Amino acid sequence: FRSALTEWLSQWPNKKTITLTTKPSGNVPGFMYFLNTNTEKVDKIIGKIKGLTTLTSPNGGKVIYSESINGGFSLNLYDVESRSTQTLPLQTLSEKCVWKDNDTIYCAVPTTIQRGIYPDKWYKGLVSFSDEVWMINTETYATELILNPLEEVREKMDIINLSFSKNKGYLFFTNKKDLALWGINIKK
Repeated sequence: FRSALTEWLSQWPNKKTITLTTKPSGNVPGFMYFLNTNTEKVDKIIGKIKGLTTLTSPNGGKVIYSESINGGFSLNLYDVESRSTQTLPLQTLSEKCVWKDNDTIYCAVPTTIQRGIYPDKWYKGLVSFSDEVWMINTETYATELILNPLEEVREKMDIINLSFSKNKGYLFFTNKKDLALWGINIKK
């Protein structure tokens, strides 16, 4: 893959797809492409979105993305096949999320958001969030609060690097405030 642009954020959601997203800024429109590893074909999936951050489902059929709007940000769901977009019911950055399967995401959601240019303000450390962990079903748009760290352990957490254990029974994450690793049992 060759490009005149040098700062791509890449993900590899499955064996045949690599996603390429331009580095985000709330001042600049961003773009996301799929690179097919078999054909080496590059297709534009999403574009001209300020503050664009993305996260693609394991099968490549859906993309959650955040965009900078009105001094904050929104979380959206893009269906690759139908090319339709739906705003999701919770506000967070897509990089504060993880796909559990092709329909379910778990996200760290800020309880309050200061006005500013995002994700720039957060990247620069000018703002720190106090997050809760929520589950969102991308088919029904149902949400469920999974963890409120302030209530559970009396600690404010700016949650990053979410991932699942191999059997999907545990959700792991890092608190950006002190880089401590945490895990929660989500089996029910």
